[in-house]
Amino acid sequence: MKTLLMFCGLHKTGSTTLQKALSLNSEVLAENSIDYLTFTLKGLSGKIYKDTNHSRLMLMLFSARSPAEVRRKERDKLAAYLQKSSGQTLLITAEEISRFDNNELADCKRFFVEQGYDIHTALFVRKIRAWVDSIVAQRIAGYRGPNWTRDQVFAEFVRQRGFVKPLLQNVTSVFPDIDLFSFDALLQQPGGLLAAFVNWAQLRELNLKLDAESTNERVADAVVRFADFVHRETLVNGAAIKNQFLMEHDIFAKFKARKFHLRQSELQKYLPILRAENNWLGETYGDEFFDSQIDYFHEELGCTEFQNFTEACASELSLSTQKLLAQYFKSAA
Repeated sequence: MKTLLMFCGLHKTGSTTLQKALSLNSEVLAENSIDYLTFTLKGLSGKIYKDTNHSRLMLMLFSARSPAEVRRKERDKLAAYLQKSSGQTLLITAEEISRFDNNELADCKRFFVEQGYDIHTALFVRKIRAWVDSIVAQRIAGYRGPNWTRDQVFAEFVRQRGFVKPLLQNVTSVFPDIDLFSFDALLQQPGGLLAAFVNWAQLRELNLKLDAESTNERVADAVVRFADFVHRETLVNGAAIKNQFLMEHDIFAKFKARKFHLRQSELQKYLPILRAENNWLGETYGDEFFDSQIDYFHEELGCTEFQNFTEACASELSLSTQKLLAQYFKSAA
């Protein structure tokens, strides 16, 4: 029987770093009968790039958000590939799996079992308060994220009836033997996340190159707040504003200041749920999953430093973005 090693998330727990490292070693893996799937995508600017993120693939294969015909075609294509492949192990790293509902997860499990795979799954869990700050920032200002407003991000938490607990309950109900790791504990170990994954996947003897840089880091607080402002304006004035901001994302990413943190007033409504889930994580999985900083909030920052930065790079920004910045600074004053 073949083996499937599947990393299921969560989002914001180093999955992009894992994906890039495994892609970098795809030839070495293939030489050792291990498949790591890669494919190409077209970016916003029209540039074609090699994608190492299996989340898009898994969405097309199993998510109800994809049309049934797309799911059928993609499954047929993957099944044909797997039948021809001589690889004895298939590696999939797809953080989006952690957001699948029970039916989607069961569908995923059924498909790979039918292809003759023995499935082993892993999930990294980050301390919940830091995770919420990070996922909110990613949803608002991530270059390839959904680019929602803060209100839309919290609406997603409401729909899934919580933050982390519903995700873990869904995944563990379908994959009860899943290996759960504390993201924060792994960062303290020699080699960090990459070494932990290599150990879990039993790839230590392959001499893989594990010098992939950390990627997809959270941007500065002011940039996330400006992005939130842009997306709220987009709801009124159309997508062109958002698309222009996304095209200039790299400029804003150069602004280095304190990373985004939710303010107490922004999180106050959800703190009871957050605290309850934090207690559940500690009681269910141990102290290393418990976040002792759940009630810590930074002082609010002003916009002066960000305003100086944007003025300095004004020649690189479109007139529409400069206009939005002026409106943003006026509203934040």
